[in-house]
Amino acid sequence: MSRIPWIPLFAAILLAMPWAIFSQNNDLTSEVAFSHAENTPSPSDESTTNFGNGTIASSFWADSNDLSGIQDTWLGAAQPDSNHGSDTELKAGFSANSSSRWNSLFGIDLSQTNIPHNVTIQSATLALYAKQTSGQPTLRSWICYDETWDASQTDWNDWSVGGALGNQDSGKMMDEVTIATTPGWTEIDITTAIEVAYERYRTGYDSSASILLTGPAWGEDWATFHSSEYVFASERPHFNVTYTWGTTALSGNVEWVDVFPKAPHRIDADNQLTLQAQARTGAGVVASGTTSWTANVGAIDSGGIYTPSQSGIDQIGATISGKTGTLNLQVTPGTPINLDLEAKNVEMTIDESFEFNYTFVDANGNDVTDSTLTWYADYGLINETGFYQPTAVGSDQVTVIWQTLVATADIVVSAGTATNITIESNLSVASGEQVPLLFTVTDRLGNVLPNTAAGSISWVAENGHVDGVGIYTGANVGTWRINATSTSGASGHTFVEVTPGTLASIALVAPNGSQPADEAVLLIVNWLDVLGNEVPVRIPLSNWTAEDGNFRMTPEGVEWLPRREGEWKVGVHVEDEWANATITVVHGAVDHILIASSSEMINADENLALTMDAEDSKGNRWQVNGNWVMMEPEAAPWLSYTANGAQFDGVVSGNWTIRAEYVVGNDSFSTFLVLEVIPGTLAQILLEGDGLQVSADSWHDFSPRFFDEDGNQLGEIQLNWTFSHNGIESDRSGEIRSNSGIWYPVSSGHHEIEVEAAGVFASLGIDVEPGIAHTIRSLQTNGVVVKSGNITTIQINATDLDGNDFGTDVSWTLPHNSVDLTNGTRAGEYLVRGIKAGSYNLEFYSGLADGEVTIIVQNGEVTSLEVKINKQNVKTGEIIDVEIIAYDYGKNKIQINPDDVMISSTVGDFGYSTGDFWQLSVDNSGNQQRIDVNYDSAHGEAYVDVSADPLRAFGDSNLATTLWVGIAAVLMLFTLLIAMLRRRSRVEQDALDHHFGEHENEPSKANVDLMAGYKPSKKARMAARQAFQQMQPAMGHANWAGYQQAQQSAESAVQMAYEKQQVAEPVMAQTAFQQLETAPQPTSQPELETWTNSTSDEQTTGEHWTTEQVWAWGRSQGWSDEQIANYESVYEESVRNPSSQEPTTETIPIEPQVVSEEVVEIQPPPVEEVIETIEVEQTETTPPVEQSVVKDVRQKGIMKAMPGTTQGEAGWYLDGDGNPSRWDIELDGTWHRTG
Repeated sequence: MSRIPWIPLFAAILLAMPWAIFSQNNDLTSEVAFSHAENTPSPSDESTTNFGNGTIASSFWADSNDLSGIQDTWLGAAQPDSNHGSDTELKAGFSANSSSRWNSLFGIDLSQTNIPHNVTIQSATLALYAKQTSGQPTLRSWICYDETWDASQTDWNDWSVGGALGNQDSGKMMDEVTIATTPGWTEIDITTAIEVAYERYRTGYDSSASILLTGPAWGEDWATFHSSEYVFASERPHFNVTYTWGTTALSGNVEWVDVFPKAPHRIDADNQLTLQAQARTGAGVVASGTTSWTANVGAIDSGGIYTPSQSGIDQIGATISGKTGTLNLQVTPGTPINLDLEAKNVEMTIDESFEFNYTFVDANGNDVTDSTLTWYADYGLINETGFYQPTAVGSDQVTVIWQTLVATADIVVSAGTATNITIESNLSVASGEQVPLLFTVTDRLGNVLPNTAAGSISWVAENGHVDGVGIYTGANVGTWRINATSTSGASGHTFVEVTPGTLASIALVAPNGSQPADEAVLLIVNWLDVLGNEVPVRIPLSNWTAEDGNFRMTPEGVEWLPRREGEWKVGVHVEDEWANATITVVHGAVDHILIASSSEMINADENLALTMDAEDSKGNRWQVNGNWVMMEPEAAPWLSYTANGAQFDGVVSGNWTIRAEYVVGNDSFSTFLVLEVIPGTLAQILLEGDGLQVSADSWHDFSPRFFDEDGNQLGEIQLNWTFSHNGIESDRSGEIRSNSGIWYPVSSGHHEIEVEAAGVFASLGIDVEPGIAHTIRSLQTNGVVVKSGNITTIQINATDLDGNDFGTDVSWTLPHNSVDLTNGTRAGEYLVRGIKAGSYNLEFYSGLADGEVTIIVQNGEVTSLEVKINKQNVKTGEIIDVEIIAYDYGKNKIQINPDDVMISSTVGDFGYSTGDFWQLSVDNSGNQQRIDVNYDSAHGEAYVDVSADPLRAFGDSNLATTLWVGIAAVLMLFTLLIAMLRRRSRVEQDALDHHFGEHENEPSKANVDLMAGYKPSKKARMAARQAFQQMQPAMGHANWAGYQQAQQSAESAVQMAYEKQQVAEPVMAQTAFQQLETAPQPTSQPELETWTNSTSDEQTTGEHWTTEQVWAWGRSQGWSDEQIANYESVYEESVRNPSSQEPTTETIPIEPQVVSEEVVEIQPPPVEEVIETIEVEQTETTPPVEQSVVKDVRQKGIMKAMPGTTQGEAGWYLDGDGNPSRWDIELDGTWHRTG
């Protein structure tokens, strides 16, 4: 019974709700009009519309998280192994450009929808947003039978037939939709696919609905759609499902037949096609049955092999169990086998054209229209459809070809109708004279016809007259058109030139006014014939004469080309007739301008007059006024205007550019003149090097330069040279002139130089320095003595090749740590500071010269102190050595007076010891305590860490030492006393437990002491108790320890241990057995050993200790005689001669072990419990498998710890015979006997 009573009630309500809903709606009509969930899809994952009449429409979208259970992908034949599940678009159709067919797959998991289990699917559509199309593709929706595909993995090749086109992959075409426009939504019916999937889902099977979408299979006909991965959810695919309440099971009978291959499909008429059919029930389950095939046009046998005949659409039917599936198969023509032309002989005129009809069929007589024919014509023109046009009169042949098929036709082309009248051209006739008009008649292509073909011809002349037979009479001078027309419609025209008639006179028409020299003058000559025609005529150039200029012939007539200004006579003659005219010529337009000057070179002391001239193209010049500009801004002041032009003053030598500008109307002209200005007379001499310092080894080029008064430099001029040195003047003109102005100095010092030429003077001063050192030396010839840290001076002098002596800086080679060296205040002076005491040779060099100087460095003044403390871990109360070392500037060790050393520190007191050592008495503890040492101005310090010594807590006196010794002794005695009391208590308790405890009724213990060698009987224990009670008052604690040791040293023939199956083995026993694991195990069955605690006389007395043995052992333990005697008495009564015995026998199965021959040091196991003494009794009983076995302890060397020794640690142990021995443990764990 449930603890929560409302849970069963809630479950009952949930179970009853579907039945209640069904009972309310079971009278609804089953015919429901198809309706969509929404007219405009929204991007929600799921939207549901309840129409209120028992019909519900739902839309399911592919959301971003795929929570709707919708997946999609597309398959591509060109990339059959590629997956496209992550693409943002889907494809369906065929692309010839990509050489690929594309199909798309869609799936929806009905278990993730809100469709209940008690409804009937009325309709379902798949809504796709078409983004792009090529052509107008027709899409088909099919049921995809394999619902196991995964959009992230499937590809074209993952199906029984590529692209999921096999009958096992898909079937039952549900809808066909043609996409005409994009972008936009398209819906296609998928009702049957949803019905079949819902049936499986409702009955508890797979809940996936799967749809295949195909398109055209050839051409460039395809469509693309947004997929469920598209970024905008509003344009992703979605499913629209309409259902009603109440469940209607799908039929189990055959409801449709799938035919393979699927539409669209095509074959040519030459090949057969094997078709397959598969029947399925209304639930999509494969059904069996006999297939009956039919074909509307072609033939198909019972095996589904189709043989085509006529091209076109042939419907093939496959009937199984009364249901027929169809395929509209497109049959295309086969391979052409016949090509023929209907017209083989054609006659036509040149004006006509002809269209050839042909027969081009396959083996079944189907017209082949998708193959391209090749057409040829020998002369005419023919296109790819057989349309022929002639181009010439005569015979022609047309040929049509397709591969090896050829057909020909012969054509005869005759001339066409009269079209053109061609009249003789270039006719010329004198006025009043006649010329015949000759003509020919042709068709439109220029084929000549008889003139009669044109019919009657009519003539019309623009000027003059044409008679009936075609004779033209000229009238007015000129060129005139004559037209001809005929009754046949032919026409033509020509031109005739009418020239003047017989000459009467000529007249030369001269131009009015003057003529520019750069312009041609048209000369008109009028011809006056005898008929009164006065016409201008062209007279050959050879008939013309002129005093100047030339003539030329132009289309307008003869032109005279004047050249120079002036008046010139021009004449012409024809036959014997002459005509003359006088023409005045002036200059023409400005062609360019010129700058006129008397020279193009002046010196800096002169000026130059300039004028501006204009010149036409014929070379005529005249002066004009314009603008003058200097191209160099610095020369602008040197150019000035004058009444007739400009003037340029020479100032600075060089080339200077003058620009002249002249403007006429909109035209501007300019020109340039480059004037060269050369220097004037000498006015200044400049020399290089004034104030210069020159080495006596070097030379100096004075580089004299000469200038006029305008600063223009002149060429080379001969100079007179005068030198003054130390008040002595000398003429050195010859030397300097021969050296081209170069001076080679010798004497060092200041030199004054003066030059003169043409009364012009110049001077300068030059300092000559000594040259490169030839020899060098130290002026301190006896060497230098200096103390470490002190400074002294060394002077180095050199002599050059000219004998000049001077101080010079040099490079040094210094011994390590000898001296410091730096430059002084003048050349060759060095400041030397001593460092390390000693005598040194300092080498110096300059160029190829070298030298050395000796310097002795002596100890200097103390500058630093070093404090050393060599002891570490300093503690209070100690006296330590402190070393103090003094150094000078060069770290030379200096002996100091101990009396002048000042030491201070918080550590303790100091006292001088010997040498460099002082002793420090350490009083105070602390870290980083400083020790300060001063000697004169030198200072040193050190730091020391001091830890407190507890033994020094009372100081360092003998009394303090005595106190510490006393405290230590008290602590040791107290610790020893505590240990003895604890040991006595433990020993007494163990003895009492051992001898006076009652164990007969206790169960057998698993924790068996493997080392126990002895356990007294009841009689022995009673005797021991009475004996101890009698002597307890007179017996000290040591007697108890001795008694217990005596008990533990009793006879032990064999020791063993065992564990029962239900009791865990104690740790102590495990240690002992682990020591025995190295022994090999026998293969024979273990034997039973019988153990007994009997102490009868049957036991060997030699196994007990003698009195001498007991006394010897007791003395070795430091016992008194009284203690040994007491122990001997107890041992005699309880071990050697017990008064009574209650033997108990215990049979224990023992598994024998073989001891390895190898000597093994065995660690005594820690056993805390005393084991009864038992003797061995052999038996045939088979031992339990899980029991452990131990041999005689005397054979194994296993021993028991004596009092004061912890089992398993170093100390005293008793063996199986009760003999004590001392055992120690090495670092590697090995045991060895030491006593």
